Amino acid sequence: MLYSLEIKIDSLWIKVISNEEEIEKLSLLSENFFIEEGSPKKRRVPYWLRRLEGDLRNYFSGQRVDFGKYPLKIANYSVFSQKVWREVKKIPYGEVRSYKWIGKKLNTRGYRAIGRVLSLNPFPLLIPCHRVVKKNGSLGGFSQGEEIKKRLLEIEGVFCEGGIN
Repeated sequence: MLYSLEIKIDSLWIKVISNEEEIEKLSLLSENFFIEEGSPKKRRVPYWLRRLEGDLRNYFSGQRVDFGKYPLKIANYSVFSQKVWREVKKIPYGEVRSYKWIGKKLNTRGYRAIGRVLSLNPFPLLIPCHRVVKKNGSLGGFSQGEEIKKRLLEIEGVFCEGGIN
């Protein structure tokens, strides 16, 4: 059975799709593209998914949250994607790394391939690809949009008006 959890935090909408044991997808949007007209009926969701909702609310209120404890369905993705995502999960809260840094950790110069994998990240926040920036310190891309990336980095105290701290 698949579960869907839609959460509104300030002006941001978060949708989490999961099965009984793993998160299959997480999406962040600045507008509500998820909920159809009318009120959807609430279904019971696994306890750990409700715990994730609380952790997401805590994160957006400025608290440090360890999202590493949540099981992600990554087995269906390429070995390279899994390696990139595992490395990105190691980037600490409030810090950023470059695509080149990830490449060195993975012993590859395929920085664009790394960028491509991150652009397809089905678990933003849980795999914190917003913490990956260009080597010159500029933001770089983000699958959920540059404004959301900026907001996430600001929450973590990394981004200021002039760029990366």
